[in-house]
Amino acid sequence: MTRHTKNIDAFVAASVSSSDHIVKAYLGLVAVELILKNDVGLKGHNVPAAIDKFAHLFAIGHHQGCKIKLNALVAQLRNAITAITVQGKDGNPCNAPVDSYPNIRYVRHESDSWPAPFTSEEQAKVLSAKVLEIRAYLKNKFGKAL
Repeated sequence: MTRHTKNIDAFVAASVSSSDHIVKAYLGLVAVELILKNDVGLKGHNVPAAIDKFAHLFAIGHHQGCKIKLNALVAQLRNAITAITVQGKDGNPCNAPVDSYPNIRYVRHESDSWPAPFTSEEQAKVLSAKVLEIRAYLKNKFGKAL
């Protein structure tokens, strides 16, 4: 039984309806996190590590080839998350931590006239697209409600 089904559905729907790339990525990552909590016992917000563990546990048998693809998606997701510049707790810019995607809420958007470093619209778009690709892969290959 999948727990948090209503929450997952709500975050997916909100992600699909948003036109903002950071919002789409954030809400999509929440949905992936909730799905993976059930499968791998994820305790924090390290979605890439959870996907790694998921691949190790479930990309076997007739899904064996999926492990390579999931590993590639994880590497790309890590890069996309850390490419996002956020406002750190100390008030200085820093890369979003790969083990805590919720920090992307504090993105330093180029359009807000932050001094460099900041996050470009293209970087936000890359993250959003990668999250969407991961959601689609988990749904199509493993039947996850994403």
